[in-house]
Amino acid sequence: MLTVGAVRRALSRRGSFRRGKDSARAVELGARWDAAWHVPPLGHLLRQRHEDRWFRVWSLPDGKRYADTADEHAEVLRRHRTVLEALLPPGGSATVIAADFGAEDIESGWTRSALPDRWPWRRSDDHWGLDEDDDVRRYLWVQDMPSVDALTELLVAAADDRAQFVATGPDATWVYCPYDGGADVIVADSSMRDRLAARFRSWAPSTAQGL
Repeated sequence: MLTVGAVRRALSRRGSFRRGKDSARAVELGARWDAAWHVPPLGHLLRQRHEDRWFRVWSLPDGKRYADTADEHAEVLRRHRTVLEALLPPGGSATVIAADFGAEDIESGWTRSALPDRWPWRRSDDHWGLDEDDDVRRYLWVQDMPSVDALTELLVAAADDRAQFVATGPDATWVYCPYDGGADVIVADSSMRDRLAARFRSWAPSTAQGL
């Protein structure tokens, strides 16, 4: 039988909210995001909608999914940081939009707990007028990050399949979507995609290995 304390702890880590923040900051982010992307900030939807501006990088050689050694953990972070630094201007800050789940999901609260200064923005089935293939509602939390260094904890969580988030710049012209095994990168146009994809070609899956 659950104690009162256990119930309170379970509720406190819930990743959902009734409504997003009603503020100028939230409205501005919504306007910038909608103008640029037209779909929720979820990696699979962004990739499907903007395939002509998308490329993928692996976080370990030969597409290995999870790190087993200290050197492999360091390599995962090195690759994430290198690509993010290519996207961010020197000294630039990033905006993290993190997806979490409702109380009915066992993973509810995992991503939210990794963002101490988060604020509730939107739900994934609101604003965009579409139904997701998996019919799962995500709750989107936002936090500004002053540097790539500030993203370390979240990048580790994504690599371990313990968080879902995307990072974008102040003007929302690119999106970085890390996951366990690599990251999807969606940029402003196909020319920029081609330049960056060529730069990171050695980290990309080949056609034969699949995307």
